[in-house]
Order: sequence, then structure tokens, then C-alpha cells
Amino acid sequence: METSQDGDYWDVIIIGTGLIECIVASGLSMRGYSVLVLESNTSYGGLNNTLKLPTVHNWISNNPEHSESLFETSSFFEKECDLQLYSSLTEAESQSLKNIYVDMMPKVLFCRGHLVEMILSCNISGYLEFQGINDIYFAEIKDNETFRLTKTPFSKKEVFSSSDLNLVEKRQVMRLYSGIRDILEISKIEKKVDLDLVSDPFRSPALIVNCQNSSKKINENNNDQTSCSRSFGGISRNACIPEVTSFSDFQDFWKINDRVLNLVKHNVVFSNSHQNNNFEWEKNFTRYFNLLLSSLNQHGCVGTPFLYPNYGTCDLPQSFSRLAAVKGSLQRLGTTISTIQKQDEKEKLWKVHINSSNSKEVIKCKSILGSLTNLSKYLKNSVNNLVENKVLCYFMILNRPLIKPENSQNTKNLCLTSIQIGENQFENNIAYILQCDYSTGCCPPGYYIVYINKVMGKEETIFQARSQVQNGINSLLSAKTNDETKVLYKGSYIYIQRVENPQQLEDGLILLSDPSINNNSFLLLDEDVDKALLALDKSIKFLDSQHKDYVTFKNFSNSKKDQKEENSKIRDSNNQYFIEKLQNILD
Repeated sequence: METSQDGDYWDVIIIGTGLIECIVASGLSMRGYSVLVLESNTSYGGLNNTLKLPTVHNWISNNPEHSESLFETSSFFEKECDLQLYSSLTEAESQSLKNIYVDMMPKVLFCRGHLVEMILSCNISGYLEFQGINDIYFAEIKDNETFRLTKTPFSKKEVFSSSDLNLVEKRQVMRLYSGIRDILEISKIEKKVDLDLVSDPFRSPALIVNCQNSSKKINENNNDQTSCSRSFGGISRNACIPEVTSFSDFQDFWKINDRVLNLVKHNVVFSNSHQNNNFEWEKNFTRYFNLLLSSLNQHGCVGTPFLYPNYGTCDLPQSFSRLAAVKGSLQRLGTTISTIQKQDEKEKLWKVHINSSNSKEVIKCKSILGSLTNLSKYLKNSVNNLVENKVLCYFMILNRPLIKPENSQNTKNLCLTSIQIGENQFENNIAYILQCDYSTGCCPPGYYIVYINKVMGKEETIFQARSQVQNGINSLLSAKTNDETKVLYKGSYIYIQRVENPQQLEDGLILLSDPSINNNSFLLLDEDVDKALLALDKSIKFLDSQHKDYVTFKNFSNSKKDQKEENSKIRDSNNQYFIEKLQNILD
């Protein structure tokens, strides 16, 4: 029976439990607003969910026995899996695969990215554990049968000890790194002190062990970074390079060969731009180079700038959801919405009819926030400024690592790899591979989850993208001399980003942005955090017309009373704080 009580009133209703939704929910709750979070699924995460492999298989294969969806969203489509592989599993393999957890949108974090800064400032690192990405490779496929792995070096010691680069290439890399640092005015890098082992709650036990065993290596790498930046012959610190208008010009300017260009282009600044496309210094290079430098050798990560969340990316939104709950919000899973109606103009309230278990309720609120996926069926008017950015999300389960150099001494096989697939006929011909092992807590020992993501070009069809990725995978598998490598499962689907920026559609109805896509879709972008803060700011300004605060990292976790003096100083600076965070390494 449908009921409506006077107490069923909230300041804000947020639909969905994705990362952006949970950040907004925690921010509003910390400021004293009453927040109700509704989620139609029975687990947290939304697009950032992590699910057991049998659940993912039932979703992809549209198993009629599981028609009541465990995970349904219109942001994923064109699902495909190999049913023959799944049906041919042995009983032991089937049992093991039940303990494998698959990320719907796997993400890695820059150690000094906005999300890590927010996690630390909100004191929720105790809800999370991370692993450092071991290595970053570039895979060159030759003759569709053999491939060559090149490890990307990030310090002077790694450059000159590399067995993958010849002497000429090592000099080219050093000249490029040193010169770029001079041009970016970061020749005097502030020495970064690694966080204390005991008082740093952000560090997982595994990272503590890694750091204790590698403290000497960290100090050596930090010294290498400083020495790398001391000089670059002929290039002044304030130099500009206006003649560089494409990556082809960039290659000529720095006098580097194709192999070094591929390492820098795809594994340092993560660009898929064609050689002759227009080159934007800030967009194509500076932002990632600065962020990468500030993230190196942080939180126990030796030699790489990236972290991967243990037990899957779903723990990221869950940590903010827990923060919101502690601050007074309420989350209701397994709750669907039947209708959303605007109340009379005098009250300016929204009326939401919800279904939970066997009961129906009517809840009133001032404001509603949600993604297009969750709000589309309730919108009367069309949404403007939509985009169609697509990513092919492909994953496999293996009994051997797909990416592992012959001379590697690492016992862990958690790595990130870029691989060039297909010809240059498409806008994007680079795919990225994230390989996870048992150390992440997502699979049992002896099993590996391999994610392959490819950002699709505007003119590229789904069939073409799938064919290119499959051909690349076949080349990697055929090049392995170990014939015991077995593909136990593989599946794929397409993710589409349609909303780039949050929008206020009506009074109190705010459309949240979709997870952002860059050339490497595994990176959790600072833009996602910034857009969550922007949506939070829009919501606060609507809820309190007298509210003048601008939401930043600094005041995210402060109360209204504590913010007054600080906000008077930063009100006019807007996003300047974000820019300054990326310039902390400047002297």
C-alpha cells in the first residue's frame, strides 16, 4: 500500500551509488543537509561496481534465470562473451572462477591525483587498501606473431640500467626528460618525503612490506630525479617551443626515434593523437607530465606513479558512501523509482514515488541529483550538449600472466601496458592492458584478470574495434612460449559517456556527469573529482541561496562555520586551487 508520511522529507535525494554520486552525497552530508541515496541494485558502485564473475557472466549472456537484473545500466551495451569457453570449464576451474571479482570500469589512480588528496583530507583512507602498479610497458607487435616489451623508465637509474633500450635511446630519453623539466620550470623539484609507515593509514600492509624492502631504492630514485633535471644544453628554462604543433614536430624538436616517442607519448602523457594532428602543449603534455612527476615514488610505489584499489574499484565509492552515512545520510539499496513529479510552485518540492521490497512510499525533497542513466526515463525535456565517447571494455581470465618479461624478478604481476593495434587508419589505434593478480584480492593464486580497454575513434565501428583488440590479444598469446597458458573466460561490452559536465535542468534537478574518458580509459581522472565538486557546489547554492562558499579540497571536509573566513579568501579564485595542486613540485 502506498503511504506518505510527514517525516518522509529530505533536503536532497541522490539516485545511484557511483563514485561521483557518493562524493556529492558525502559533501552534502558533511555540511548538515539531510541526504537520501537510492540505488536500484543490491550493491554499491553503479558504473564503478565490482562483481563476481558468475554474476557478470549472467549479465553479459542475458541468462533468463537471472532476468531480475543484478546489474543493469544503459551506459553499457553490445555485451558479448564466449559461451563455449565458459561451458568447457572443469569443475575445479568453475569453483575457482566463482572467487574472481571483475571491475566493470577498472581504474588506476595517480598517487598525487585529486582523488587521493580527497581521500586523505576526508580521513577515509582506513576504508581502503591499495597496491602499487609494478611496471608500465609498451608492447610492439611484429609480424602479428611476436611482440617486444619495453619497460618505461622514470628515473636516471632506470634509464641507464634498462636492458630494453640501446645506448642511443637512453641518451634520447635523458635529454628529453631533462629538457622538459627545464622548460616546465621544475628543475628544482621539492624533495618528497614518503609518508610515515605507522601513521599513514593510506598504506596497505602489502605496501608497507614493499616500502621496507625498497627504502634504499626509493632514496636512490629521488636522487636520480633531482640529478635528471640539472641541465639541458641549449634550452633555457623559460624557453617556448612554438614550432611544435604536432607530435611529428615534437619528435623532430627533441631528436628522438619512434620507439622513444611511443614510450613518452603513450606511457608518460597518455596521448593517442595522430602524429600530424594539432599538438596542444598544455593538453597533450604538461598536465600529465607534472602529475606523473609529483606522483612518482609515493605511498610505497617504487618506480611508478599509480595505485590500484585492492578488492576492486567498488571500494572507492563505498568509502565515500560510508563517510556520508557517518555524517547522517541514508542509503537504500534495491529501491526503484516509479515516478518523479514536481510539487506545486509555492512549496518548490519534488515528489518521488519509490518501490522497496513489497512496499511503496512517497518521499518529498528540495533537490534531486543523478546521472542521465538514472534520470532519463523521468525527464520530460531532452538534454542538451550530449556527447558519444565510447570505450571497448574487454576482459579475460587466464591461468598464466599475459604480460611478463622473461627477465622479470617481480613476484607480483600487477602492471599496465600500452599496445599498438591495427593501422593508423583510425583516430585511436592504441589499447591499454591492466593485468591483475592475486595480490589485488580480486582472484585466487594462479589466476589472472586481464583488462583490455580501447577508446574508440569517432568513425570506428564496434566490429572494427573488437577485431583489432582480438587480433592484438591473439598476437600476445601466440608469442608466449609457454603452451600451458589457457584462456578460461573472455567477455566484452561498450561503455558510452554522454554527459561531460553537470547541468541544472530545472530548479533543484541536477544532472551529474558520466565518468570521464581520456586516451587511457584506465586512469581515474582529476576531472571526475572536479566535476563532482562542481555538482556539489551547484547543489549547495540551490539549497541555500545565501551560501557563498566555493567547494574545493580545502573546505570539502569543513563545516559551514569553519569555512567563512577561508572562503572569503578563495571565493574569487574558483579552480585556482586545482591548478596549484598540480604545481606543488615547482620551486
